[in-house]
Amino acid sequence: GKVGRGEAGGIRGEIWDGDFEIVSKDCVRPVWDTLTTQEELTPENMNKNLDIAETAWMASSSSLEDDDEEEEEEDDKRMVYNSDVSVKSLADDALKCWVGALLLDNPRLRKST
Repeated sequence: GKVGRGEAGGIRGEIWDGDFEIVSKDCVRPVWDTLTTQEELTPENMNKNLDIAETAWMASSSSLEDDDEEEEEEDDKRMVYNSDVSVKSLADDALKCWVGALLLDNPRLRKST
């Protein structure tokens, strides 16, 4: 749709809306170096590649405030309503299903091995 006066569309709008952040120039090299250790995605290395992606994500967020780190730790302890499953575990399994289904054509790839 059309963008109103003083608003931005595209990636700039996504940044302004808080959906994306600009990575500090100091973080670019560590993030890139981490991501380039990934291998071509296969069912056998999916978990390893996802772990590398998470490490890169954390490297891009190295400027997090202590309050943000405490908030993330609190989020890690949240449980899915009326279950013994953590929200983080559910999100990780959903990501693995998505990667398996859409990138590897195998939606059954979700459990860590």
